[in-house]
Amino acid sequence: DRIHIFLLDEEGEVRKLWENLYVQQAFDNNGNSVEPGDGVTAVSRVNIYMEKENVEEFYADLAAGSLRVVKVYR
Repeated sequence: DRIHIFLLDEEGEVRKLWENLYVQQAFDNNGNSVEPGDGVTAVSRVNIYMEKENVEEFYADLAAGSLRVVKVYR
């Protein structure tokens, strides 16, 4: 799957930070892997691919507010 990541900052403003990131693996609240195509299980953590030079900015954005993930539908 591909996702977009948005930041909800302390003032309630929302902005798109990253788009079309590839999800390598998804996990539920218990740490169990959620298989592709599972439309029932809630996902609480994802492993994503992004360019190495963007990782520091990603963590700075994470510290600045709350990140929201939106699945990109084809």
